[in-house]
Amino acid sequence: MAVKELADHSVPILDEAASTVASTNVQLTKVDTITTAAAQVSENVSALTSLFAATVGGPMVKVAAFSYAVRRAFGGLTGQRKAAR
Repeated sequence: MAVKELADHSVPILDEAASTVASTNVQLTKVDTITTAAAQVSENVSALTSLFAATVGGPMVKVAAFSYAVRRAFGGLTGQRKAAR
């Protein structure tokens, strides 16, 4: 009688545990999909940043260096004129 009563109470608990595990697996699959998508977005942003730096960064540095050299050259010329006066 005790074994039958124990079995009667254990079966619903085991069924509920199996249902909970199945539901958890479904949720983990959804989380895995979201994580994969986030990783792809991160890779795309990284690639875009690298592309932007390679295409725009180099020329911007050259323009900045050129403008600095021009300012220094004109600053040197005006400094020499002031010294001559």
